[in-house]
Amino acid sequence: LGQNEEGGTAGGTIRVALLSGGNIEGARQQLADDTYFDFEPVLVNSSQIDTVEELSGYDAVVLGDYSTHGQLQAIAPALRAWVEAGGGVVGTGWLIYAAGSSTGSPIADIDAIIPVNTSVYYSYLYSPSVTITDGSHPVTDGVSNFSVSDYAEYSSGGADSGALVLGTANGRPMVVAGEPGTGRSVYLGPVYSLSHYSSGLQSGPADRLFEQAVAWAAC
Repeated sequence: LGQNEEGGTAGGTIRVALLSGGNIEGARQQLADDTYFDFEPVLVNSSQIDTVEELSGYDAVVLGDYSTHGQLQAIAPALRAWVEAGGGVVGTGWLIYAAGSSTGSPIADIDAIIPVNTSVYYSYLYSPSVTITDGSHPVTDGVSNFSVSDYAEYSSGGADSGALVLGTANGRPMVVAGEPGTGRSVYLGPVYSLSHYSSGLQSGPADRLFEQAVAWAAC
């Protein structure tokens, strides 16, 4: 990742699109105040990233706003094509709620590019401890175990076959990276999207985890 131990930027500006229905500002703020990677986070709606051409203006896409089921339906075909061609996507807590059976018909193209089953009804833990089970991956490099003060979502359907489970909470896949060779995708269970949930995630190992996940997806 071209890490800079002096705290400067790492490898140039990383332009990140965050699909917004008004409930992902916490994640935008967290990326915007980073001094390690040079993130340029942009809130977008579905009409701004519903073609591969529009998506190509970004290095990574972050999903996790719980109110975006309809928008996810609109962008899913293009987003899947873009990710499968080499684009990067990070899903955070409440994505399963937004993309799965909790809010309407499960969105198959989102399930195809996120490394956990997103088609199921959403499930969550409250105030869990996240245990990093594999610290050798760039997403979890240097990340220690941490506690989540609020909600963390997980898939009752588990991680996809071949996906890399890098961290768990109560035995549930909580940090999952996509299968090598099938695109850069990550699922993080903690709810980074909402500032009143994510305030405890904006420093320390939880903060590093989110930022490294987005940077790895973008690379």
